[in-house]
Amino acid sequence: MVSSAQLVVPSLASGTPDATPEGARFPFLPLMAVVLAVLLVQAVWFSYDLRVPSTDEAGHILNGLQYKDLLRHPTFWKPDWIIKFLSVNPFYPPGVYIYDGFLKLVLGNGRWVDNLCWLSYVALLTAATYGIAWQTTFRWKIAATAAVLVNLYPQIAFLSHVYMLDLPLVATVSAGLFALLWWQSKPTWTRTVVTGIVLILACLTKQLGAAYLIPPCLYLLVVSRSKPKVIAMGAMVAAVMLPWLAVNIQWIKNYANENAANMQGVSNSPLNVFFDYGVGLTYSLSLLFTIMLAVACAFLLRENHRRLILLYVTAIGGLFLTSLLSCTFPLDRYAAPVLVVCAVMTAYGGAGIFARQRNWGAGFAFVVALAGALQYASFCFSPVPVAAAWLEQCGKFFHPELREFRGARIPKSLPVDATGWGQAWVIDTIAQTDPQSPVWLNILPSHGMFNPHSFELLALEKGSPIKPTTSRYWTIMGDSVDFSPEKALYHHWYLLKSGHQGNPFKDEESQNNYDKLVSFVESGGRFRAVAEKAIPDGSILTLYRQK
Repeated sequence: MVSSAQLVVPSLASGTPDATPEGARFPFLPLMAVVLAVLLVQAVWFSYDLRVPSTDEAGHILNGLQYKDLLRHPTFWKPDWIIKFLSVNPFYPPGVYIYDGFLKLVLGNGRWVDNLCWLSYVALLTAATYGIAWQTTFRWKIAATAAVLVNLYPQIAFLSHVYMLDLPLVATVSAGLFALLWWQSKPTWTRTVVTGIVLILACLTKQLGAAYLIPPCLYLLVVSRSKPKVIAMGAMVAAVMLPWLAVNIQWIKNYANENAANMQGVSNSPLNVFFDYGVGLTYSLSLLFTIMLAVACAFLLRENHRRLILLYVTAIGGLFLTSLLSCTFPLDRYAAPVLVVCAVMTAYGGAGIFARQRNWGAGFAFVVALAGALQYASFCFSPVPVAAAWLEQCGKFFHPELREFRGARIPKSLPVDATGWGQAWVIDTIAQTDPQSPVWLNILPSHGMFNPHSFELLALEKGSPIKPTTSRYWTIMGDSVDFSPEKALYHHWYLLKSGHQGNPFKDEESQNNYDKLVSFVESGGRFRAVAEKAIPDGSILTLYRQK
């Protein structure tokens, strides 16, 4: 039997980890093998996915296309260009959009470019998790296990498949945490500059990047003997982020105030939100991996916990700061950066199990690896594209399920074939009646597949002059609708959908106004029904043209 003490890496001194043990060079080959394996699985998934990006997804892709145009004709010496460059999206920082725009400028437009962009973030997340685990344990097997584990978690798998900012957030925060650990082991000025650049990229991804990286930076400011260098990193981040904030701060304030006004009466105290994020982590991990984490933690020694202290500060401090956001609902994906810490803890503690009881530890590792792979396959590939009854039964047994906005649940993260849902049919039908005419299309459903952003992206890809819009104004508590016949006649075309309409309404007045608008279009005598199409959910799409 192997002593558990063999699990312990070199001791800590004065709050700073010892340098990498002599001869323990960074193991690149295992890292490359893990990254390539993860990318292969993701690429297979994307090859089956024919989705039309949903509301937020399409919005993010459209922002990237705007940066493509800005980068094609840069006039960075002009104040108007600079302001436009900093405010394409006044709420989110521009890092992801600039990167996506640059890729499209070099490679051209296409869904494959969006997939390539996302694969690069998957690679970054995998590599950064590997680096974090290596920097804290100096064992490549632990690092490789953590890098695989983080991609098996249902929340990470889901975020890897949708064009939201949360996957880039998790990837860049992980890169920032790795950079801080790397800097901590040898705090030179060169490493200070490099780490500062990585922190800038993380904060440019999404505001929550700062929430997760401020706590470890403050911790290092307290315990490190190189305080001026920590301050220098903070100054680098501030120098880049403050111009963006200065341009957009008024819009952000107005948005936050509007949300706060709409959320009056909603219990959203920081303590309740923090607790809810903790509960949500069990969904993001799944029951299987939550149990794994708990068992692994039981085998972590005091010295192991000391090695992980910067990770704990990042996870707990980041969740605390995120819980202070009172102008939005707490979504489990906002806590996704914590999953990287969970993966490292699980792999580290799992090594402790193996060190104490090699025989049954190896058996435990095999069973967990098999169960994790089956759970992932059932969550991401069953019943589409793998229509195997036994794999579907595995999904029912493991029952991975994510919580989403307004209590919705996500039981699967499957490829979507949207070819029969009628989006292209809408654009083609309008083109037959109004060829090459710039007409306004009012989309009345507020649905993931039927919304202005999705249709704007499709129209752009098809070269259509259609201008998609909607009479439904989004608020955090539901859609607000205002109706008058005069406003209704602004639009040439209307798209109506029977059955489920998507987002709920803010209040009864909005529901009544929506009903009046639908009635005006259907029976007000000013519009005529041009075409209908049945779609897979059993509902009917109807296109109306103003007479």
